[in-house]
Amino acid sequence: MSGSHLASDGTNLYLLQMGNRKIVTLDGSGAVKAEHTLPVRLAGIGFANGTLYGITGDEEFENLHFARVDLSGPEAVVTPIAAMDDESRALAFDGKAWWTSYRDLDLIGSFAP
Repeated sequence: MSGSHLASDGTNLYLLQMGNRKIVTLDGSGAVKAEHTLPVRLAGIGFANGTLYGITGDEEFENLHFARVDLSGPEAVVTPIAAMDDESRALAFDGKAWWTSYRDLDLIGSFAP
């Protein structure tokens, strides 16, 4: 298992493969459009206003950061924006706030970077 997360920009579906350090872009019929290698581990991805964001961390999923993810080249560029709690996993944007799960604590929380 690579650990997977999904996000959509309204046109394409983005499959994050955590263990493989890869984001696969799929079109509306499920065909692979692109694959992007990741320089760091991501623990969730989501879109806001056309921009992809993620939760980035070290090998142990500690020192987590909310980050911007640029997929314009073959290797993604991940730019940290703000520190996050080390229990954060998954990412979703509802149009106003970001949401994440605190897996080991059985909690869901919202935040604004």
